[in-house]
Amino acid sequence: MNQLSLFPIDSSVATDGPFSSPTEASLVGNPFQKMMDRMMQKVPPAKDAPPPSSHHTGSFIKTIKDYRADALPVRPTTLAAKEVKPVPTEPTHFFAKLSDSIKQAVQEAGEKYHVPHRLIESIIHTESGFNPKAHSHAGAIGLMQLMPGTARELGVENPYDVTQNVDGGVRYFRQMLDRFGQDTKLALAAYNAGPEAVKRYGGIPPYQETQQYVSKVMKHFASEA
Repeated sequence: MNQLSLFPIDSSVATDGPFSSPTEASLVGNPFQKMMDRMMQKVPPAKDAPPPSSHHTGSFIKTIKDYRADALPVRPTTLAAKEVKPVPTEPTHFFAKLSDSIKQAVQEAGEKYHVPHRLIESIIHTESGFNPKAHSHAGAIGLMQLMPGTARELGVENPYDVTQNVDGGVRYFRQMLDRFGQDTKLALAAYNAGPEAVKRYGGIPPYQETQQYVSKVMKHFASEA
């Protein structure tokens, strides 16, 4: 069976000579074949060229990876520790935030009437928020929110004066402590709602304002202790 040939065979080509068949003789005279022969000729290796490798594909991939590694920026594998700034904290007690005049008035009244100055601070914080100019809608005045009639009974001439207001307020609270058996909660309830209301109910009156007042003062006092 004749095999198919990519090039037509010229049967007129003589077969005598160095060629063993008409096909071989015809191929030699084909110009396209001559071009293919030139392209397939081995080019001698260039001087100083590296020896040929049998892993051309792997070498090529490695070259691409090396190129990418050189081109891309190097990212750190671990994050640098950020500087942690200390969070400012509030003073551990109200006394550290008070003005010098209030501090002095609280200390003097506490020593004079034997009332813990932290408890006095808690009362002032709840009553007026340490504002000597505080004036409630009911008419209570100053740091410890003295009613005008109570202030007069206590000898307080100027309830807006820090020293006079604190001295009068602590003296009145001392009276409530003595009246209700040194019970701090009952004394606070009496300071807020009046001693008659505490006496009438036999304890803290069922007034929401008074109950919240006592709870708030005691909470501040416990956190300040």
